[in-house]
Amino acid sequence: MPLDPRARRFLDTLAAMSPPSALSLSVQERRAALAHLLSFCGPLEEVTVVDRFELPGPGETVLRVRGYTRAGANIGGFVPAMV
Repeated sequence: MPLDPRARRFLDTLAAMSPPSALSLSVQERRAALAHLLSFCGPLEEVTVVDRFELPGPGETVLRVRGYTRAGANIGGFVPAMV
C-alpha cells in the first residue's frame, strides 16, 4: 500500500526542518514544536468521539491509549492514522 500523500508531506517537512533531539526539549517545547509541525497538514478536523482504552505492554505494563474519530468518518472503513 503506498504512503498517503499527506503523510509523505508531513515526513518530508519534518526531515527538512532538522529538528533538535526531543530529548533536549522540555515537554512544553515538544508540544509547541508538534503543534507547529502539524499546522503544515492543514486545518484541524472536528473530533466527534474520543475512545479511551488500555493495551497490554511489556511485562506488567499497561499502555493507556486514546482513539479519536473525526466528524463524518466512515466507521468500520479505513481512515488515516498516526501512532
